[in-house]
Amino acid sequence: MQYMNSTVLVLVYIIIFSLSLLENTVVIFVVFSMKNRRTSTDIYLMHLAIADLFFSLTLPFWAAYFHAGHWMFSTVMCKLVSGLQEATFYCCVFLLACISVNRYLAIVKTTQFLTQKRHLVGIVCAMVWLCAIMLSIPVILHREAFPHHFLEDTPLHICHDSLPADNIDSWRVGLRIIHHTLGFFLPFTIMMYCYGSTVCHLRNSQKQKAMWILCIVLAFIICWLPINVTEFIDNLMRAEQLMETCEQRDRIDVALHITQVMSFSHCAINPILYAFTQKKFRNELLTSLFKKGLLRRDTFFKYRVESVHSSESTRQMISSPSPQPGDFTPRGPHQLCVGFDIDEDALDIFKGNVEDFELSNIDMVQCDVCSIGSTYAKKFDTVIMNPPFGTKHNQGIDMQFLRTAISMASTAVYSLHKTSTRDHIQKKANDWKVKMEVIAELRYDLPASYKFHKKKSVDIQVDFIRFTPT
Repeated sequence: MQYMNSTVLVLVYIIIFSLSLLENTVVIFVVFSMKNRRTSTDIYLMHLAIADLFFSLTLPFWAAYFHAGHWMFSTVMCKLVSGLQEATFYCCVFLLACISVNRYLAIVKTTQFLTQKRHLVGIVCAMVWLCAIMLSIPVILHREAFPHHFLEDTPLHICHDSLPADNIDSWRVGLRIIHHTLGFFLPFTIMMYCYGSTVCHLRNSQKQKAMWILCIVLAFIICWLPINVTEFIDNLMRAEQLMETCEQRDRIDVALHITQVMSFSHCAINPILYAFTQKKFRNELLTSLFKKGLLRRDTFFKYRVESVHSSESTRQMISSPSPQPGDFTPRGPHQLCVGFDIDEDALDIFKGNVEDFELSNIDMVQCDVCSIGSTYAKKFDTVIMNPPFGTKHNQGIDMQFLRTAISMASTAVYSLHKTSTRDHIQKKANDWKVKMEVIAELRYDLPASYKFHKKKSVDIQVDFIRFTPT
C-alpha cells in the first residue's frame, strides 16, 4: 500500500457503496411493489439486488480499515463483515449464472420449461443462498481481529485469518482455488454457454438484445478476471513456483488492491445492467412512483415506454368490454399476435410473460370473447386457445368459445377439450362444416379454482384438437 494513496481507495469505496445502496434499494422497492406480477426474472433480480446490497454494506468497514491502517472493531464484527462479504460474493455470481440459465430457457427452451420454471425459482434461490452461506463458514471460523506481528506492543489490530504461520499460505491458496473455480470459472462457463446459445437464437431484429448480452459478459470479465489473474500469480509466488522479490511483492500487493476495487464495483454495475437498462423495469419504476404519489400523471405518461407493442386503438379496446368494428387493423401475415381475456389480472400476467420472454409485436385486448361477434371475422391465420371445459356450472361455454375462434381464424384453430366430450365436439364440427383432427391425447392436472371444487386437483384426459375449414 506504500505506493497507493489510501484516501483515494477509501473515496472509491464510498462512491461504490453510495451508488450500490441507492440502486439496489430502488430495485428491491420496484420488484417488491410488483407483487403478483413478478416473473421468474424479477425474482432472480430481487435476490441479486439483496445480495449486492448486503455486499455493499461491508464496504464502509473496509474503507475505515484502510483509512485508519488497523481494524478498529471487535473480532465479532471482523467475522461478521468477512463472512457477509464472502457469502454475498458467492450469492451474486451464482445468481448471475442462474439469470443466464433463465434467459437461455426462456428463449431457447421455452416450450420445454415454460410450465415448470416458476415453481423452481424459489427453490433455486434458496439453494443459492444456502450454498453461499456454507462456502462462507470457513472464513467466519478462521477470521479474527488480533495484533499484527509488527504491532505487538500496541493495541492496534488487523482483521485476518488466524492460523499458524506454516499453514497460512496453504490455507490462502486453498481458499483462492475455491474462489477461482466456484466464484469465476464455473459461473463464467455457464454464462458463456447460455448467452452464446441465446444470441444464436435471436432474430436479426434483436441486435439490441445481443448488445445487452455482450455488455453483461464484458462487465463480468472486467470485474472478475483481473482479480482472479492477480490472485493466481500471487498463489504461484507463495507456492514458490514463481520467483518473488520485494519489488514484485509490492507490485502484486498494489495490483491486488486495485483489482479488488474493480471486483467490488459489481454491486453498483449489476443493477444498471440487469434492471435500469430494461424497458419493463423503467416502466415498473415509473408506475410505482406514480402509485405512491411521487410522480405526476403527465410526467408518468410522458416517460413511460410501451415495452409491449400496443397501438392507440388497442389501448382503447383494453378498457372497453366490447370492441367496435374497425378498431383493429391487422399488420400483415405473421406480424402480430393478439391475446384476448376478460380478466385484467390474466392480462397482467400475459404482459409479464411477453416481457420476460422478450417477444415483440404483441397486442392485448380485454373483452368477453363470446360477445365479439363478427368484429374479428377471419382477421387471424391461426387461433390457439384453452377454453373453459363447459361442464356443470358453465355448460356449453366451450362451444361458444370454439365457435368464436373458428369465425376468427382463416386457416386453423388449435384448442384443448375434455376427451369425454370428443363425440359431442365432432358433431358440432360437422354441423359447422369444419374438419376436426385430434393431434394429441394428454393428461391435465386441473387445480381447484372454485369453492365448489372438493379436491385440490383432478387429473383429467384432454384432447388437443385442430379445426380447419372444409
